[in-house]
Amino acid sequence: NWSWYRGLSPAEIEDSQVWSKQIAEEDIGICESVQRNMETGVYTTGVLSPVQEGHIAGLQALVREAVGGI
Repeated sequence: NWSWYRGLSPAEIEDSQVWSKQIAEEDIGICESVQRNMETGVYTTGVLSPVQEGHIAGLQALVREAVGGI
């Protein structure tokens, strides 16, 4: 496990681990679905999904701004 739990109670650590596992399982399902769609030609690579990846797009914009608009 790559998480750090300084100052958290055992219950908070357990909650964090359950939440992390849930997120990982959701991501695996999404990745598998995208891969299947790419293999069948339903999905092609492109810009991030504005519905599901808005936070990633926002982070990328912040990074571009920080490095001079590259």
